Amino acid sequence: MAPKSTAGSIATLLACAFLPAWAQTAADGDNQDAVLDEIIVEGTKLAESVQDLEASVEVFTAERLERERIIDVGDILLKTPNVSSRGGAGGSFTIRGVSRGGVGSAGQGVTSNVYIDGAPLASNGLGRGPTTLWDVEQVEVLRGPQSSVQGRNALAGAIVIRTADPTYEFEAKGRTSYATNEFIQVAGAVSGPIVADQLAARLAIDYQDNDGFITNTIVDRSADRRESLLVRGKLLFEPNAITALSSKITLDYQESELGESRPIVSTAFGTTSPQFETFDYLDYEGSGRFPNNENEGLRIVSDTTYSLTENWAARGIFTYEDSSTDRLFGDPDFIVEFNGLTFNQFDEEVLSAEVRLDFEFENLRGLIGAYYFEEESILDRDIGAVILPAILSVTPPPLQALVSIDPVDSVVSQRDGNTTETENRAVFGQIEYDLSPRWTLNLGFRYDEEEFAIPGEFSSISASPDSCIATLPAILLDPSVTDPFLTTTLPCSVLATAFVPPQIPLGGDIQRSFDAFLPRAALTYNVSDTNSVFVSYQRGYRAGGSETFLAAAPGGFGLIRDINLYDPEYLDTIEIGTRNILLDGALTLNANVFYSVYDDAQIRLTGENPADSGDDVTENAGEATLFGAEILVDYRPNAEWNLFASLGLLDAEYDEYPFAVDSDGNPTNPANPRFANLAGNTVPNAPEVTFTIGANYRSASGFFANASLSYIGEQFDGVDNLQEADFRAASEAFNLVNGADLNVDFGGTLTEVIGDRTDLTARFGYEAENYTVYAFGSNLLDEQQVNNVNYGSVSPVTGELVLLAATQETVATVNRPRVVGLGLDFRF
Repeated sequence: MAPKSTAGSIATLLACAFLPAWAQTAADGDNQDAVLDEIIVEGTKLAESVQDLEASVEVFTAERLERERIIDVGDILLKTPNVSSRGGAGGSFTIRGVSRGGVGSAGQGVTSNVYIDGAPLASNGLGRGPTTLWDVEQVEVLRGPQSSVQGRNALAGAIVIRTADPTYEFEAKGRTSYATNEFIQVAGAVSGPIVADQLAARLAIDYQDNDGFITNTIVDRSADRRESLLVRGKLLFEPNAITALSSKITLDYQESELGESRPIVSTAFGTTSPQFETFDYLDYEGSGRFPNNENEGLRIVSDTTYSLTENWAARGIFTYEDSSTDRLFGDPDFIVEFNGLTFNQFDEEVLSAEVRLDFEFENLRGLIGAYYFEEESILDRDIGAVILPAILSVTPPPLQALVSIDPVDSVVSQRDGNTTETENRAVFGQIEYDLSPRWTLNLGFRYDEEEFAIPGEFSSISASPDSCIATLPAILLDPSVTDPFLTTTLPCSVLATAFVPPQIPLGGDIQRSFDAFLPRAALTYNVSDTNSVFVSYQRGYRAGGSETFLAAAPGGFGLIRDINLYDPEYLDTIEIGTRNILLDGALTLNANVFYSVYDDAQIRLTGENPADSGDDVTENAGEATLFGAEILVDYRPNAEWNLFASLGLLDAEYDEYPFAVDSDGNPTNPANPRFANLAGNTVPNAPEVTFTIGANYRSASGFFANASLSYIGEQFDGVDNLQEADFRAASEAFNLVNGADLNVDFGGTLTEVIGDRTDLTARFGYEAENYTVYAFGSNLLDEQQVNNVNYGSVSPVTGELVLLAATQETVATVNRPRVVGLGLDFRF
């Protein structure tokens, strides 16, 4: 069943959240018992208390990371309302209904990013590298556009991570833990002075190994195995001779080897295969894709601050990052079973620099700065397929006995790739001005310029080994042959180019440039020292781009790469909120309501030949409206107990999404107009309700316990919002067209509505002065759920749902089953 509207719920809960702010009697801040610690948020660059912040933010302090045993970014995504992911370490997630690929899952760049120690993390590092949170001081999840603050790749929001700094007093800590699926974590950190009060160093190491829980039945190995290593070194320099100077240098080295970056179960059976009816993703066994990722990354960040005067300070953050991923699909020992091998190599090199002046006066504070970003990304892809089954598939059955390949496991390869270069420049500023003791005005802007270029592409076709010889009916290569049983023998390399048209590279560079002015504004009214309300506006932005697609070469054999250009997309957001500290500091109650309009969304549309997906292109043809709320409650009735809850409500809907239409915008199949324009459909991966509720207990004797329950409401998997009725009708149509007897009742059980699920986590144990011993668990209710699945696709030509064919691979992501384990932390 489709998710239902939540407008009424949003209004009711918002009213409940605001009432305490107006009902609370103004309190003298000096008389408060500050039970709750002040939390400073640095993701907005002004280093403000979370209670003074207009942005909607979920903060995970070092204390919370430890007590809830949050070990990577994937755990953060699970526990943050109005944020959802498809599992794994965090490469694919949505914030307020906007996925990293945008509401149309198209375009270049991303809409949200992870920033570590003030600098953006390369996409390889987030998607496939280790994203451990060991020795991290704080994680902030900023919901809503952050483009004026963080710049590129922050249209939907940002995740900001701050690692622990070196200390002038010696300290050391370590962790060892063991859990289900042979999970092992061994980690340590040591910090201390090199020169007293002037130079300090910190070293952190984290090693994790996990066998995973999904088995590939062909190779009898785990498909989601993961082994990772992080080594981070940090230097802090604050010389006595220059007391105004503070400089930090961070060096991160990360390497990992893993299977799927997300928990994927796949099978070679398509929806129309009889075997698929008995296949169950939640058996955690598959026979489809089997990748192996080898990742390596080096990251250097320099962060220097110099106090110019009592009111002015200069700051510079400079980053260099080099990351690479070697991604192999298949297994050399099972080349026939996997029908070949596919190898992808991704290399990214990033340089970034941010320089700014921070200022603070009695009633005025802010900053002004400039930013530069340069990235080179190289893709090298080699797609190989076993020649024999490919030839047999185009050979009539009476002639298949004439086909032979020597050696039988010979492979034809299509190799292609490109280099992309991105350069971004910006100037930005923010001011926060106290108009009066009650009113505060916050203004910000960013002027952003981005250039994108593809200086070259390549494509080639070959066969291996070089000695490969093919024998096949001559009529397959020359239709004029009169004797169908006449055979021809030729090298496989010649055969490859005969069956796969050559791709003619595009001559010259592809270059685009964009610019945008990105404002933000907020006005806050302080009801009292501890209660406030605000209204804000901010604009999010993702640059446009260019792409190549394949089109028929004019007047000749083969395909030519042509260029498609598209423009930027924007997200404008209005937000109203309240910040409250009540009950003499024991209770925090914060709430935000937002309304966002997504304009000129980059979506995929059919090209000039609707029957050929190879010429599909990206266009600025989508629009969406997103609105909802976030509410946070944190209550500490005494020194032993802490109760907390956070709630997210979301309504995300397309206002415009042309799909199965012709060049004039008319339905390609007037008899079935449902998929002509997807306006009114729910944005995928945007659950209407998400929440986390939990409690912490810590006794004076050292015993402690923590438990939290996270809930993710139902959501659609795709833009077409396919449900049971669609698949039942598609099954009936398949039987009618093909004279088949596909089980219509089974087809009527298929749906791409992802059901709701809960995840109960807990940690309890005993803490002494120098050590903590504990037990922990996640998904303790062992709730099993498919998070992402694709049973079919809608044809842009006919507007009809087409089931995945029997020979097509069917893929789904699943949530991890119950995990339990033991841990020991120690410190000196």
